[in-house]
Amino acid sequence: MPPVMQPEDIPMVVYSLSETTRSKILNYKKFVTKELDLDAFSKDSNSISCNCSNYSNDFIDPNRGHILTGNLQIINNNKLRKLISKGPKFREPCKIDWNTAKDIIREGVEDYLKTLKAVKKVDISFFENWKQTLFEMIDEKIKSLSDRIIIRDIKSVFDDPAAKAELKKLQSHFVIVPIDKASSNVSFICKQHYATVIKNELRFSLPVTPDDKITYKKINKTSSSIIKSHFKDLKKYNLKTDEKMEKLPSLDTQIAQESYWRKIHHCFSRV
Repeated sequence: MPPVMQPEDIPMVVYSLSETTRSKILNYKKFVTKELDLDAFSKDSNSISCNCSNYSNDFIDPNRGHILTGNLQIINNNKLRKLISKGPKFREPCKIDWNTAKDIIREGVEDYLKTLKAVKKVDISFFENWKQTLFEMIDEKIKSLSDRIIIRDIKSVFDDPAAKAELKKLQSHFVIVPIDKASSNVSFICKQHYATVIKNELRFSLPVTPDDKITYKKINKTSSSIIKSHFKDLKKYNLKTDEKMEKLPSLDTQIAQESYWRKIHHCFSRV
């Protein structure tokens, strides 16, 4: 190490994980924000179709008369069933790319030395020998690993035409959500039933009297006006705000656990 560098100055190797299957499998947020129109659904429940009759009665919940199941046998494609059985937090294996790994490490070291140069107040050339030695060690390590590790051609299940078609069909028929208290499992819920529960939970289109004990109330305001009002209240108490707060939080419902309802012309807030 150059004399100006201390042991605590040695950079740490960090890793970024690949994306989980969650965003590709679960579709509850997409359904609530892009497909569900509670105004239209309140007038005609058939505006959201029920496809339960296309499946075996084994998957229908007898108390609800609709499909609400965690039974993965509802998935016909074996590859997709096996993938979903691993849970939405699962990450598919990635193909090792030694050249990309080397480039990322080199880029990280270069960026780090620029920061270190400013902190130590020395010229960047001061670290050149250390950097070249480090790069040589990295090259040796990669060569050693590449000689021992067999690179296998890995294909994502989501790139398989049959699995892709099966997932598209299931997402068109059901809302796929994580199961509360069992996050490694998912549930398939009839879209019409899902919409009904949300409508009932929000008491949408139902008259509300002052004596009603309700969890949510309807507010005919835009999301921007609600946020502006929140910022105004926070300012009264000298609480700091930033750009990350310029967004309404998600709204949980009993059946969706994590789903939320966001509409510009119909915003809801907790009472």
